[in-house]
Amino acid sequence: MSDMINRLKASGCDIEIGLTQAMYDLRFYRQLLMKFVKDPSIAILDQAVEEGSVSQAIESAHELKGTTATLGLTPVNREISHFLDSIRDSADITEEDMKNKYQRVDKEIQHILALIQG
Repeated sequence: MSDMINRLKASGCDIEIGLTQAMYDLRFYRQLLMKFVKDPSIAILDQAVEEGSVSQAIESAHELKGTTATLGLTPVNREISHFLDSIRDSADITEEDMKNKYQRVDKEIQHILALIQG
C-alpha cells in the first residue's frame, strides 16, 4: 500500500470503505482522493461560513459529508456531521457561533488534505 494510504489509515480513516467504493482498485481510489483535494465544496463551505450563510454552509457541508463517507475519510466525516447537526438545530445561529463550530471541521479537512498531498 502506498504511503498516502498508510498515513490516512493511521489517522483513523476507514480505507476499506473507500476501497470498496473504488471496486478495490487502489489506483482509482487514489485518484478519487486527489479529486477530493480539489473538491469545490471545500472552498464553498469556507466562504459560506466566512459570510455567515447558513443555508449555503448546510448545502456544502452536506455534499462533503457524502463525499467523505464514500471515501472513508472518517475523521472529517465525523466533524462535518457534528457541524451540520449543530447549525441545523440552531434556528438563530450567529455568524460567530458558526465560525467557532467550523474551526474543528476546517482543522480536520486541512489535516486530511495534508495527508493526501503528502
